[in-house]
Amino acid sequence: MSASLDALQAQYCPPLDPALVLALAYDYNINDPASRRQLCQLLDRLRDEAEQQEASDFDPSGTSNQRDSSSSDTQDTSWDTSTVLSSTITSLDLQSSEGSSVSIIDEIEEQDKTTKLAQMHEIFGDRLSLYSIKYALGKSNWQWVKALEELMNHAYFAEAAGQDRVAAKGIDGFAEDQIVPRTGKKNGKNKKKKKKTDESESPERSLPSPTSPTNKWHLSAQNVEFITSRTNLSTEKVTSAYYAHGASVRKTLIALVSSAVSENRSDSEDEDPVVLVHAMELGTKFPSIPLSQRTALARMTLPSLLSAKELAEIITNANSETIEPIIAQYAPLKFDSPMQDHETIKPCGFIGREQAFAAAREVAFAQVENIRRRARSDKLMKGAVAYYSNLGREFAKLSQAAAIAAVNERAAAQSTPGQVDLHGIDVANAVRIAKEQAEKWWRGLGEERIYGRAARNAGFRIIVGRGIHSKNGKAKIGPAVMKALRAEGWRVEDEHGVLVVSRKGER
Repeated sequence: MSASLDALQAQYCPPLDPALVLALAYDYNINDPASRRQLCQLLDRLRDEAEQQEASDFDPSGTSNQRDSSSSDTQDTSWDTSTVLSSTITSLDLQSSEGSSVSIIDEIEEQDKTTKLAQMHEIFGDRLSLYSIKYALGKSNWQWVKALEELMNHAYFAEAAGQDRVAAKGIDGFAEDQIVPRTGKKNGKNKKKKKKTDESESPERSLPSPTSPTNKWHLSAQNVEFITSRTNLSTEKVTSAYYAHGASVRKTLIALVSSAVSENRSDSEDEDPVVLVHAMELGTKFPSIPLSQRTALARMTLPSLLSAKELAEIITNANSETIEPIIAQYAPLKFDSPMQDHETIKPCGFIGREQAFAAAREVAFAQVENIRRRARSDKLMKGAVAYYSNLGREFAKLSQAAAIAAVNERAAAQSTPGQVDLHGIDVANAVRIAKEQAEKWWRGLGEERIYGRAARNAGFRIIVGRGIHSKNGKAKIGPAVMKALRAEGWRVEDEHGVLVVSRKGER
């Protein structure tokens, strides 16, 4: 049988690939004259097609007519990939109608982007991800053949090296973690010392720490993803700041916070009340961070207070570096009328904070009226009037923010990832929370919004109740929430006190 295979390869190679001839020969019994005749007829047709392609300067294999004479004597470890892809390309021309001057490749090149992506995914679906296929097509300006050549190389390397291995490029290939260490008796003590040092070092709790030798580019991508997943900043902005500050997570966070402070120097009255509450919460645990930077950090991580605390812990981790010099703040003047210090109020939870801020607001406004009477005879008191007026307005905003935070806390406590319970919440906040949670659920689906029909159809459940305990037994929250969601294009169904949001469609 080996002599017969050599004879077939000598007869049809070139222009055919020896691997293709070998693969087709295994599908036939070449010792049988009838089966051998059918194989020769198929090889004749393939040879004619190959000669036509060479005459038109078209090389579907991507090798540019550079063949290795010793390839017929070597078994390729990736025989499955190269054979299947080569057979797929060749069979495309075999399926075209006879006498047609336009090949199937030309027809594919004239198709739209969606069709090209679907056909390419059909070939590489079990080897490469949809994102890699789409990226290769876009990089090649949606030229199907050019993208096919690149994806064949990716498929080969993925099978040869494994999906989880990231190949080191450039100078990183000579890095210490890419070099195999020498083994010998002299390195015994050094190994013990190195092992002891590695065990004594404890990486930070939140940052990704590689447990095995990892490519530096892969580690940088993990650090960037760590920051972007906890903030509302774009990946491009975080990446630029990360590499501009020596690939340091802490320096990157300090730069981003400082940039946010300089970009948002607006009046505190325009600030989100929830941001102010989170900034005060950060101040109790991280007093070394100035208020302006705590506010910027809370704004970057809104609405997650846990993410803000996590990033603030990284920022304050190094004792030798400081974010900003501490600015002394002097206590205000004391007048005849006593004023209760708002910092001595120790509320319990957001509801306690709301009451404490409201009480401090009333005390501040009362102090304003007291000082305003004295300002009629003493013009210097006008500055004190302005000070306590601003202080009263600030406490009013903090009281409102604490009320909103208390409602959010209650909704979060009685909710699950697939549903939110709005019992005990007023209509305005119920509408706001329902819209926010529905949008969060829709964004969390990711690609399942297109391919995950089961997850999408399961929907997001909003428990609004049937209004039994409402005035006159008529529901108020349910109709208001349904009207608001449908106004924004959501598909909502009422199931006796539970609203099921299935998807976001046309209004």
